[in-house]
Amino acid sequence: EKSVRLAEKSQIDSLILKSNSKYGMESYYEKDTLGLFIAQKNLFKLYLRTKDSVALAKHLRYKGLICYLKLDPTCYFSYYQQSKDISLKLRDSLEVGKRLTYMAMIQKDVKDYLGSEITTIEALKYIEPLKQKKYLSILYNNLGILLSRTKRTEEARKYYNLSNEIDQKSSNKKTREESYLALLNNIAL
Repeated sequence: EKSVRLAEKSQIDSLILKSNSKYGMESYYEKDTLGLFIAQKNLFKLYLRTKDSVALAKHLRYKGLICYLKLDPTCYFSYYQQSKDISLKLRDSLEVGKRLTYMAMIQKDVKDYLGSEITTIEALKYIEPLKQKKYLSILYNNLGILLSRTKRTEEARKYYNLSNEIDQKSSNKKTREESYLALLNNIAL
């Protein structure tokens, strides 16, 4: 909060963008909808003043996260779709892939398995060339879950294993252990 106030006083656009982006994510992790509201509002003000599309995309993302915390998947999906579209125009493949990843997760959670599978495959088109291991692992695991839920268990196992292979290369021991346990759990289910 203090960095957001200092950035606002400084009137340095890049500092305002960065501090509100950090504040928004920290607020999300703390499930603080007020902090998220402040961050998205500040990012929207920055967008109105500068016409910086990155600020607008982040503003929409945080509006979506507020919906997510309020358990409104339709609202969340809509804002993430808008944020993804802006990132697509900016040719920011990583941000497009991230938005698609979380949109696919929401579709899976509301049992739209076909929609989630399509969105997951679309996300992979953006994430695979970037070799973003975290998101590749999430997407492969999501694809495995979707295939399993639609009774395609052999295909599901392939994607569970791909996800686990990526995570086993991590230098973080906790990531490796959690991934292996998730693999065992998913295969057992």
